[in-house]
Amino acid sequence: MKLSFPFSPPGHRRSVLLRRVVAAALVVAAVVSAAASRLESDPSVVVFARPLAVGSEVSAEDLRLSPFPSRLIPEGAATEIAAVTGRVVVTGVGAGEVVTDARLTGPRLTEELAAGFPSDQRPVVVPVKLADPATTALLRHGDTVTLVTTAETAAPGPDPGPVPGIVVATGGRVVIADPAQPETILVALEAGQAQRTASASLSTPLGIVVTGDS
Repeated sequence: MKLSFPFSPPGHRRSVLLRRVVAAALVVAAVVSAAASRLESDPSVVVFARPLAVGSEVSAEDLRLSPFPSRLIPEGAATEIAAVTGRVVVTGVGAGEVVTDARLTGPRLTEELAAGFPSDQRPVVVPVKLADPATTALLRHGDTVTLVTTAETAAPGPDPGPVPGIVVATGGRVVIADPAQPETILVALEAGQAQRTASASLSTPLGIVVTGDS
């Protein structure tokens, strides 16, 4: 008498399972191969390995090389870790963000800041204590600013009254404004104004007015 089995024999089930496993492995291998090929064709750029606050000095441990699509690489992107080690971050950065000249102090940054000053004058960077630290969050690197005293000054005459704060410096360029440390910012100024600003900032916090974008 011929016997019939309601289920497939164990050997058949193992064969089907094996074919499925092999097929899945081939698909995974194809995906990995395609991804590896794409990564090999993309150029490597320097990216931040971890978040850094404004004013942080960049170390080699803060950076890594990473493949990046050519069409998405920003202008001024760094390609060598040694070239940017030791420079200072001028804007807050996040992990994985491409390192560019605009994010760090350096020759290009100096040239950009100096662009607003006469050719025979080099800007001097001075710390400025702000009367209203909340304004730091509104400032951006490169903003053109005017600095004023916030104390009211009596006007001359028989009926003295309050007048607006005295202008201490004009045409300054914001170098570093860190919302995490809002009390003091760094501003590039012409030498004479830098000396006057440093002296004024020691005795009283200053107000700041943005007169031009970066």
